Amino acid sequence: MNFEKILIVGCTHGNEWTGEALIQNYANEIQESFPDLPIEFSIANPKARELNKRYIDEDLNRVFKNIDANIESHERTLAKEFLKRIKDSKTLIIDIHSSTSNLGNTLIITQEDGFNFEVAKQVSQVSDAKVIYSPDIEKKYLVSQSTYGLMIEIGPVDHNTNQEKAISDCLLLTKEILKNVRQVDKDVHGKIKLYVERKDILYPKTQGTKLNPIFDRSDFKKYHNSCQAFLNESTNEMIQIDYEGEFFPIFIGEASYLENGLAFTVCEEIEIEY
Repeated sequence: MNFEKILIVGCTHGNEWTGEALIQNYANEIQESFPDLPIEFSIANPKARELNKRYIDEDLNRVFKNIDANIESHERTLAKEFLKRIKDSKTLIIDIHSSTSNLGNTLIITQEDGFNFEVAKQVSQVSDAKVIYSPDIEKKYLVSQSTYGLMIEIGPVDHNTNQEKAISDCLLLTKEILKNVRQVDKDVHGKIKLYVERKDILYPKTQGTKLNPIFDRSDFKKYHNSCQAFLNESTNEMIQIDYEGEFFPIFIGEASYLENGLAFTVCEEIEIEY
């Protein structure tokens, strides 16, 4: 498919450094490897990066859903500038993130389009990346501001750190995405197996409750009907989470989600046609 812009974005969250490291160390290599592609790079929230914070006023990766609200914030200003940058251009967005959870290498699709599904399938077949579908009807995510886009999310990576393997894996996935840009047609059809986000699980409000150490770090492990997800340290009792059928937890214990009380997200593995 032909694009007017291919935008590779790092530091949408200022405490996730992998994308910035990719851009600083490998931008020239990426452009030289794909001289026929209109590749641009962006550090999305440089002030948050400078301060080693996820955001300044509010999460840049959630603010787009009500961008027109009469609210002033650092991230809303950035979001409006980003929208101007891609306005009236057919843009592919590759937004790079890291997670403190034991996620491994993943590609996240937020917009239902055959191009996104086909590229993710092709990349997953030549890498260890799992594909997550996180439908974003509200278009709150940065990557959702174009029909065409993928998030790269790699974990575990601690906040405010660079890990060589994560950067190397990110480079591999980015190049594989770019290899498929010209090869995948806009009207492509096929099937893909992926992990669809279904439900967020919050931490219990019972004092002294934490993630069960046996459950923690078990991202993408298959469970049936229930899991012993939490442990009450006061009583040493495990707390069960029920979910009908087969499911896979992801983003278990993600540090950034603590402020919202989110412990993990439940996914189902399904095959979809596009």
